[in-house]
Amino acid sequence: MFCEVNQLIYFDNAASAPPLPQVRQAIADCMAQPGNASSLHAPGRAAKQALETARGQVAGLLGANPDEVYFTSGGTEAIHWALHTLAASVAPGIILTTPIEHHAVSHTLAALTGHRVQTVPVDAYGVLRLEALERALLQPDVRLVAAMAVNNETGSVLQTAEIGAMCAQKDIPFFVDAVQAAGHTPINAVAQNITALAISGHKFGGPLGTGALVMRRPRQPKPIFLGGAQERNLRAGTENLPGIVGLGLACTLARQLAPEWEEHYTALRRRMLEGIAPLNPIVNGDGVPNILSLCFRGLQNEALHMHLDLRGIAISLGAACGAGNAEPSHVLAAMGMDAIDVQGTIRVSFGPQNTLDEADAFAQALCQSVTTLRAMSPVSAQK
Repeated sequence: MFCEVNQLIYFDNAASAPPLPQVRQAIADCMAQPGNASSLHAPGRAAKQALETARGQVAGLLGANPDEVYFTSGGTEAIHWALHTLAASVAPGIILTTPIEHHAVSHTLAALTGHRVQTVPVDAYGVLRLEALERALLQPDVRLVAAMAVNNETGSVLQTAEIGAMCAQKDIPFFVDAVQAAGHTPINAVAQNITALAISGHKFGGPLGTGALVMRRPRQPKPIFLGGAQERNLRAGTENLPGIVGLGLACTLARQLAPEWEEHYTALRRRMLEGIAPLNPIVNGDGVPNILSLCFRGLQNEALHMHLDLRGIAISLGAACGAGNAEPSHVLAAMGMDAIDVQGTIRVSFGPQNTLDEADAFAQALCQSVTTLRAMSPVSAQK
């Protein structure tokens, strides 16, 4: 059985945030109604209307038109769909990306045939070096730029508006992995000259197994599944209507509550950092307030994770998709961190349900755990 969230202190929202109460209710209400959006009878028409309402809600959050939104099973599918479509739409050449991308992006780019992938460096805060991108764009055979909006490990915010403007000047498609950005920082496909972007519902209070691809006209995704007319004949299969309804509502709530959430996350972050100040942690990056990457030099993050887990506190070592992977974080390495600091890094991420009391309890538990582990660690004892 799953552990009830209210029985622990859950600070791993960047991995998967609990669905918002309103979203859970909307999903339950939708599941209580019959109807397939492809059917012509009254229940089918109602399902179709709910589907298109959600499409408009997603478009509203991302600064797109509803007919530019395509529903998927999550962020990874949307990323694959976008990159394969864009890569196939241009002549063979160079694809520019960053060294801190999620593996859903970097591994997909590496698997593309006919293109050469080049990475543009980031600085010590995980922010793209725009002068390096400007130089890279001088190459005549650059065909595509792919960059995330917010890094999933550190919360660092990349300069999507500036990158998009550079790409627009050269008429180069620009793809954005907005999985960690949507619902937490403004994303506007038109204003930021974004050609295509991907989101995932469970990162900002929507349901697991839902996502969306935005691809701006006149481009459209190439068919990914065949056998039905769903998603304008591009993704066959009966739509996950309850999930899509939940995703749409989460987008609307994010638009309405974003200022309140940002204030809340900032307060949690401040309270937590004040509580752990005696530990002298290193804060990796300086980005969105809902993600906090902390380094405790000389410690092993697996041991710290275990200590906190035994105290009923859920955090992450970094990217949730890399759990069980012994390789050090490619993100922190790209930011110039040495192996000792990488091994001592944990990620704490906030959701609307977290409280200041939980931040205090976390700080107290972390202080106790770090103090215990430092006393046992010969490396930290030398610092």
